[in-house]
Amino acid sequence: MVNYSEALSELKKLLSSDDVVVRELVAGGKKSALIYVDGMSDTVILDESVLKKLSDEKNRFEVTAESLKDVLGFSGEIQTLDSVGNAAAAVADGDVVFLADGAEDYFVLSIRKFNTRAIVEPPTSAVLKGPREGFIEDLKVNLTLIRRRLRTPSLRVKQLKIGRYTNSPVAVLWLDGVAAPESVSKITERLQKIDIDGVLDSSYVADFLKEKKFSIFEQVGMNEKPDMVAAKLLEGRVAIVVDGSPMVLTLPFILLEHFQYSYDYYTVSPRATFLRMIRLLGIMFSVLLPGAYVAMQEFHYHLLPLNFLVTVQGAISGIPFSPPMEMLAVILIFEVLQQASVR
Repeated sequence: MVNYSEALSELKKLLSSDDVVVRELVAGGKKSALIYVDGMSDTVILDESVLKKLSDEKNRFEVTAESLKDVLGFSGEIQTLDSVGNAAAAVADGDVVFLADGAEDYFVLSIRKFNTRAIVEPPTSAVLKGPREGFIEDLKVNLTLIRRRLRTPSLRVKQLKIGRYTNSPVAVLWLDGVAAPESVSKITERLQKIDIDGVLDSSYVADFLKEKKFSIFEQVGMNEKPDMVAAKLLEGRVAIVVDGSPMVLTLPFILLEHFQYSYDYYTVSPRATFLRMIRLLGIMFSVLLPGAYVAMQEFHYHLLPLNFLVTVQGAISGIPFSPPMEMLAVILIFEVLQQASVR
C-alpha cells in the first residue's frame, strides 16, 4: 500500500530536477499527485481530461486502474507499478505517474508528446524513382513506416531497452518463416548483453554486433529508407530500429550490399544488373589502379607502351617524390577534400 507522504518525498528526491512537475490534488477523496517532466507530456490532455476529472468532487471512486479508466474515459494504457524506483523511471521516460494515498500501486498514464522531425527524403539516399520517405528519430514512427509496407501478421517486433542512463528503446524486426531463427536468436542475445552508459545512435549498437571488432570492412548494414529495409526483411534479414536514430541496422550484411541502391528495386532487372556491374567495376578500378600504377613505375615499366612510358616519365621528372609517396599524397589529399566538403 502506498503511503502518500513518504512516496511523494521519495519521488521528489529521486527526481530532483527543475523540469519535473508535481501537481497535488484531491482525487476520490484522497490526497493525490501527478508527476511528469515538463515538455514530455501532452499538457492539453493532462489539464482538460485528467486534472479536471480527477479533482471533480462529484467523482468518488476507489483508486484502481479500472476505476481510473472509467473516471477519465481514458482510451490509452494505464500501467501499474509497485515501487518508487519504477515510478521514477516511468517519469524520466516521459510518462505521467499518478500517486494516491492508500492505493495499492503507482499508476502510469501514457500521454507522451514529443516534437519530431517531418518525414522527408533522406539527403544521402535521393532517388529518381520509388518512394521518397525516410526514417526519422522517432521509434514508433519508424516502426509504422515499415509496417505500412509489410502488412502481414508474420512481421515480428521484439522491443528492449539499452543503456544504463539513456534507457533507449530498441526494436528488433524480422519476418517469421523467412528469417533464420538462429540468426534472430543470436542477434537478440547480443543486444541483451550490451552493457553501456548510453545509446545515442544506432551506430553505438552496431559496434556490439560486429563479428570482427577491428575489421576495416562494414559488417552491419545501415539504411535510411523504409522501402529498403522492407526489401531486406523480405530477403530474410533482421532489422534493428533504435529510438533517436534515422538509421536502421540490417543483419546479416554482405559486402555486395554496398553496390545496391533503392533505385535498383524500381527499374528493370537487366538495367539494375548493369548498373551494379558498373559500380563493381568502378570500385575494382579505384582499388587496383593506384597499386598497378606504382608497380609499373617502379618494377615493371617494360610492360608500358614506349610512347606512354616516355610521356609519363616526362611528366614526373620534375616531381621530387617517388611514385609510392606521390600516390599516397594524392589519396590523402583526396580524402581531406572529401571530408572538408562533407563537414
